[in-house]
Amino acid sequence: MSDDATRAEVAAKLRAAQQQQQQKDGGRKLLRWDAARWQQFERTPQYTTRVKSAPILPIRAPLSSIYEIHFSARKNYTPSALIEKLISTTRSGSVVNVGLVIDATGSDTFLHDVQEWDDWDVQYVKLRVDTPEDAEEKDRDAHDDKMVEAFSKAVRSHLQGERKDMDVAVYGAEGYNFVGFLIVSFLVEHYGLNLDAAVEEFAASTQPGIYSRHYLERLYRKYFSTLPSESTQLAVPAPPRWENDETRKRKIESSVGSEVVTELDRANKFVRNQKIVVPGAAPAKSSPVSNGPAATPGGFPTAPVYKAPMYIPPDRQEQRPAKRRKIRSWMDEVEPLSYGETVATSSEEHQKLIKSLEKLTGIEGFPGCETIPFTATHVADGAYKRKGCLTKAYLVTWRARGRRCLLYVTADGTYVVSRDMAFTKVDMKFPRRRAPNEFQVNTLIDGLIVEDEDHDTKVARYLAFDIVFLEGTPIWQKKLEKRLQCLQNEIIVPRKNDKSFDYNKEPFRVRMKDHFRLAKTEYMLTKFAKSVTHEVDGVIYTPTEAPYNLGGFETDEPIFKFVASEGGGIPGLDGSISERRLLQYVNSMPK
Repeated sequence: MSDDATRAEVAAKLRAAQQQQQQKDGGRKLLRWDAARWQQFERTPQYTTRVKSAPILPIRAPLSSIYEIHFSARKNYTPSALIEKLISTTRSGSVVNVGLVIDATGSDTFLHDVQEWDDWDVQYVKLRVDTPEDAEEKDRDAHDDKMVEAFSKAVRSHLQGERKDMDVAVYGAEGYNFVGFLIVSFLVEHYGLNLDAAVEEFAASTQPGIYSRHYLERLYRKYFSTLPSESTQLAVPAPPRWENDETRKRKIESSVGSEVVTELDRANKFVRNQKIVVPGAAPAKSSPVSNGPAATPGGFPTAPVYKAPMYIPPDRQEQRPAKRRKIRSWMDEVEPLSYGETVATSSEEHQKLIKSLEKLTGIEGFPGCETIPFTATHVADGAYKRKGCLTKAYLVTWRARGRRCLLYVTADGTYVVSRDMAFTKVDMKFPRRRAPNEFQVNTLIDGLIVEDEDHDTKVARYLAFDIVFLEGTPIWQKKLEKRLQCLQNEIIVPRKNDKSFDYNKEPFRVRMKDHFRLAKTEYMLTKFAKSVTHEVDGVIYTPTEAPYNLGGFETDEPIFKFVASEGGGIPGLDGSISERRLLQYVNSMPK
C-alpha cells in the first residue's frame, strides 16, 4: 500500500472515530485537550489591544460555560464575559466597541453558542475554508491564503457598511500567531504598509508579535517585494511566557531573510492592490512605524515623510453608553388562547399597543424579565460572597410550567402580552384600591398562566410574581419586597374585596405567587412540587436588593432558574448543575 493510501486510510478511521464521539456529545464536536493545553489556554491573554492602523482587535477564542470544569477557580470565558470585560475598560478611557467578530479557527469544533454574540448586537462571521485533515503542507498553505482572502473580504465589507465606526474582533484556534498572519496580510494588501512595518504594528498590538517562524517565512516569501531592501530581515521573537514549555525551549533562528525566497516566489511576487480609503485618514505612503528620519546616500536627511493620523471614528471621542446583553428567551410555539380576542398583528390596534407599551417601558420588544440557568461558577465554593452568584440576598419560588405572559391594563381594556408580542384582549377588571369604582390604567403585571386541577376540572390561573408599572408609576425600580407588597396591596386585595363584580366570570383567576427563603429550596423541589395542582419542573431565585430586570438584560444580580432533571442527561455536559450540587451549595451558606 502506498504512503498516500495509508495516510487516507488513517484519516478515514480518524473521522469515523470523531463522528462516533460527536454522537455521544449530543451532536457537538467538543474540545478534548489535555490538562497542559487547558492551562496554556488560561495563560493566553483574553484579548490584546487594537491595531493602530485598522480597527481590529485580536482576541482569544471564547469558550462556552460547558468547559468551566477545566478552568481554575471556575472562571468564565464566554463571549459575554469578554464583552463585559471590554465594557469595563471603557471606564479607564480605552473605548472598544465590537460590532463584528470573525471566527478564523477553520474548525467545526464547538467553542461557544454563536447566538450569544447576537445578544450583544455583534455580528458573527465564520471564515469557511474547507481543507481535509490529511492535506499536505502545500495544500494547507493554499488554505491559509484563502483564509486571508475571506478575512479581508469580511473586514472590508464591515468598513464599508453601516457599522464602519465599530471595531472588528478576530480569533483563531490557539494563540495569536495565525491571527497575526491574517492581520499583517490585511495591513500589507489593503492599508499600504510595508511588511516590516505591518509586522511591527501587530507586535505593538499583541506582544511579542508573530513568533512562529513558519508564518513569518510565509509572510516574507509572499510580501518581500514591499520591504525597503533585500537585506531587510524579520526578527523571530522568543515565545511568550504563556506558551508551553516545549515551544519555549525549542531552538529557533533569530531572523527570517531573503534566503527563504524561492525563484517561484520571485516570479510571482506580490503586486499591491488599491488600498481601502478609510474616512478621515489620508492614505499612508510609508510605514507608520519609524526609527527616525531616513538619510539620503549623501548623508543628508530627507524631508520628513508625512505620516497619516490614526483613524478615530467621531463617536469614539465621546464616552459610549455601555452595551447591555439581552438574555435570550425560548419562544416555544403555543396555541392561541381559547378565550379573549386575538389582536391581528397586521392591525392598527396591534401597532398602537406596541407603541404604547414601548412608550410606557422604554423597551423595544417584550419588556418582561428573563432568567438565566445556573452554571458551576454561580454555585462554586464560597461563591455566595460574590455579586453575580447565588447569595443570601435571594428568594426562591417554584418554577411552574405554563404560558409566560404580561398583563397590560390600558384605558381600552386588559391584554395578555406573550413573548412574541402577540396581544389577546381579555374581559378583566383591576379596580383601584382607594377608589374601587374606578379602574386602573397603564398597569403592567408579570406572571404566567397555568392549568390547575380542581376536582377533576382544569382551571386556568394567572400566577402573578411581580409588578412592573402601577398606573404609570415605575414600580420596577423598587426592591423585590416593595414590589411584592405593591402587587399584593394594589392588585390582589382590591379584586378580593370588590363584591360588586363576580370575578369567577373572568377567563382566569389571578393569584399571587409566593416567594420563600433559600432554606426552602429542598422543600420546593420535593414535597411542594408534589402538592401543587399544576406542573412544577424546578425553582427560580430572584434577587431581593435589585430592581426588576426590565427588558430581560443581563445584570450584576440575575434571576436564576434551576430545571430539575429527569435523568435524561449528564449533569454538567450542557453547563448546568445537578440538584445535589445546588442543595449542597445552599446548605453550605452561612445562616
